[in-house]
Parts: sequence; C-alpha cells; structure tokens
Amino acid sequence: MGAELCHDEGKLNPLVANARLRTTAEGLGIELHTDLIVGLESRPDGIEATGKRARYSADRVVIAAAWGAGALTQGLGVDIPSRAEPLHMNITEACETQIGHLVQHAERSITLKQFASGQVVIGGGWAARDRGRDTVPAVVPASMLGNVALAARLVPSIGGLRVIRTWAGMNTTIDGASVIGPLPSHDRVIMAIPGDAGYTLGPLVARMAAACAQGSDLTEEARRFSPARFAA
Repeated sequence: MGAELCHDEGKLNPLVANARLRTTAEGLGIELHTDLIVGLESRPDGIEATGKRARYSADRVVIAAAWGAGALTQGLGVDIPSRAEPLHMNITEACETQIGHLVQHAERSITLKQFASGQVVIGGGWAARDRGRDTVPAVVPASMLGNVALAARLVPSIGGLRVIRTWAGMNTTIDGASVIGPLPSHDRVIMAIPGDAGYTLGPLVARMAAACAQGSDLTEEARRFSPARFAA
C-alpha cells in the first residue's frame, strides 16, 4: 500500500467562497450582469458579444465558460472540444470524526473532506445524468449509493451517518489539461478553462488569464496549455 500526505492541501465551502468573491468584486466597483452569451465577433477595435438580453463591446474578453467555451470560440480559428460531464456530490450530517485533510484513492473514484461544521462531503467523479442544456443534471441512485458505500468502506467511522443532501452538476472535460491564454488568430480573446478541476485550478488559471489580458505572455512551462493546440 502506498500513500501521500500533503499538509498544505486546501479545502473550502464553495457556497461561502462564491458569496465572498461576489462581495469582493462589487467592492472593487466591478459591474456584474447576468446574460447568456451566444456569440462573439472579433473586430479591429475590440470584441462584440451577443447575449440573449443585450450586446456588449469590450477591448478584450476572457472566456471562462467551462464546457460552453467551445461553442463561443467557433468561427475564431480554434476548435476547442469542451464537453459537459455530469457528476454528483453528497454531504452528510455533522459528526465528531476528524478528517483533517482531503482523502483520495489511487485506484477508486472517491474524495472525502470534512467542513468545520462537521459535515463530510463525499464525491470523486461518480456519474449523474445529463438532462439537457437548460435543466440541472439528475442524480443517479445507483451512482450515489456506490459512492457513499465506498466512502464508508474506506472510513468506517462515518458509515452510520445520514446523507442529508445529494446534488448534481456539470464538470468540464477537454483533453485532460487546462486551456489558458489568447487565441492564436484573435489575441483579444483570452481563454481561462481550468481543465477537469475547476475549483482546484480556478484561482491559478484566473491569475494567468488576467496577466495575459494585461499584456503579459504565457510562461514557458504554461505554453502547452495555450489554445493554439486546437487551431483549425
């Protein structure tokens, strides 16, 4: 048996993190608009985005649309094969068991982490069911049961806990790697897709994309993540 412990492994509650990100953005004077962008047009003086509610003009655009990014870049010289991958997560009632770090398995699909509230979050890439673009994915009962049964097998002390909520959402898959930086033929359009690990890699990808938007080039080691690899 082999194992690796990373003492610096982080974890967060995305509901809390999202609220704080929004508050911070608003405090910086950033205007937030909710719209469905259906197309981008590159012009000599900038980018024009067409939404369901309005049209928007900008000097530069950062695309952080996860699995929807491929559709937005069609016609801009790249073919990014972004796909939606429906997955589910579970959360238990609170308990005294102390899981102080993220637990993953080398061979089985499982992740375990515990919030400060005592609740245990169980996931690991178990499939949900896609119900179309405009509908939240559905939880697959067999998938949910297999996920929590494996968790109880690995950490027997949580085996008696009740699962109080299970939900499904979309992960993004492309080619196993992130997509970061300007499009090769339209450098005013900058990609920021954190591969298969949105919340894990999101902050790093955001910093790199922001640097590109401000005129910096990708570092040598980051160039393999450039959207140029999908040039048509």
